[in-house]
Amino acid sequence: MFAMATTALPSDDDDPMLVALYPLCDSNKIVKELQNGIVGASVFGNMVISINPLADDWDAWIPFVFAHEYHHNMWGHNWYVVRGGQGIDGSFLQYMITEGQADLFAMGLFPNLIPQWNQPFDVETEKALREQIKPILYSTDPTTHSDFMFGNKEKGLPWCLGYSFGRMIVEDFLKKQPMSFSELLNTPANQIFEMSRFAM
Repeated sequence: MFAMATTALPSDDDDPMLVALYPLCDSNKIVKELQNGIVGASVFGNMVISINPLADDWDAWIPFVFAHEYHHNMWGHNWYVVRGGQGIDGSFLQYMITEGQADLFAMGLFPNLIPQWNQPFDVETEKALREQIKPILYSTDPTTHSDFMFGNKEKGLPWCLGYSFGRMIVEDFLKKQPMSFSELLNTPANQIFEMSRFAM
């Protein structure tokens, strides 16, 4: 299954990619109940996948999380290594678009897996959240990034709203401008956003 990701998005990086699998404590209820016990992270072209085997269907989600993190590694290699960091602004918009690309990539490979962290909103909720996101699109503040990407109940921000909006923006862009994920990888976040219906 891992070969599906590397075939769909070929790598031009000569460095080997290491994938480390680690156990995850059962006390992490968010990951267990809402992420099927799997959480991934990209680390300088490698990845760590943490697993709680007590979660439902955990084994089915390992390839999905691998594909998501693999996409991050390809995006990072393209923009940080090949392009030398040119075009990287550290904005929330760029962060959101990058996560949206990675989720869409994984969802395309595993269409039977529907991530709970990436669900659509009803029309009124989407409109209200767009107004909240608008002022922080170009923010580089890590706390703001965390609140709007992962949610903050105290601030009225739903769980993982940044992932949902990122996926919706990229999905809308691809409807108007169909392209491969390799081509999408080379498309600046601003361009993806401005050509979507979410441009504010």
